[in-house]
Amino acid sequence: MRKIYLLLLVVATLLYSCKKEPINTKMTCITPSELNLVLKERYIIKAQSEQPITYTSADELVATVDSNGIITCINVGKTTITVSNGYESIYINVNVSLFEEPLLTFGCSTTDVEIHHGLPRVNIGDSIYIYGGELPGYTYSVWQMDYFFHNDKYYLSDLYIKNYMDYMLDKFLLEKYYPYDTLTIVDTISTQDTVYIDEVTYYILLDAAEVENASFIIGKHYNTNSYEDIRIFYQTLESDNKLVKK
Repeated sequence: MRKIYLLLLVVATLLYSCKKEPINTKMTCITPSELNLVLKERYIIKAQSEQPITYTSADELVATVDSNGIITCINVGKTTITVSNGYESIYINVNVSLFEEPLLTFGCSTTDVEIHHGLPRVNIGDSIYIYGGELPGYTYSVWQMDYFFHNDKYYLSDLYIKNYMDYMLDKFLLEKYYPYDTLTIVDTISTQDTVYIDEVTYYILLDAAEVENASFIIGKHYNTNSYEDIRIFYQTLESDNKLVKK
C-alpha cells in the first residue's frame, strides 16, 4: 500500500511539473488602422505583446517597416503593414502622398491653423504664417508652406516644391483636381533704376469639374520671384482674384 501511495505521489508530481503556464497571446496596438503619410516620412507603430512581434509590408516599394516597427515611406502609393505576434495579426493601411496639403477650410482663423500645424516658424503679425523655409524644410517635398489671412480669416496658402518633382506633382494634382486654364499675366515693375516686364504663366485647376461649382482654385507656376522652384497656391474663390471669374 505504501508503495502504491508513493507511486501515485511521484506521478502527481510529474504531472504538475509538466503542466505549462497559459500563454498570453493578446496584442494591443494603438496605431490607427489607416495612416496618411507623406514621401520620406517616418512613423513608429505602437504595438505591445508578451510574444515577439514581427512587422511586414505588402509593398516595400511604397513603404518599408523594420523590426522595431518604424515605417519609412519610399514612394507615393498604398501598402498594408501586418503586425503579428504569431497568434494575432493587425493590419494597418498606409497611404503615402507626395505632400500634405494645407488646410482647405478657407475662412478659418490663425488659431485653427496653429491647432493643426503648431506654431509657425515665422509670422508677420496675424497676416502671414510661415512654416519651414529652413533646412530640412517643412517636409521632404515641401520646403516652405505659407498661410495668408485678412481680418483673421484664412484666404490663401502656398507651397514651394523642388523643380525635380514636377512630374510627380502634376500626377498628384491631376488625380485630385480638374484642369481649368493656362493664363499668362504680364506686369510692368518699376524700380528706382529701371523698368522691366514680369511675365508669369499660371496653370489653373479647380476643385470641381465646372467653375460654377468650384469653391477654390489651385495655381502652379515656375521660378517665382527669386526662387527657382515651383510654387503651388490654394485660394478661395470668395476672395478677390484675377485668375478665375465665376
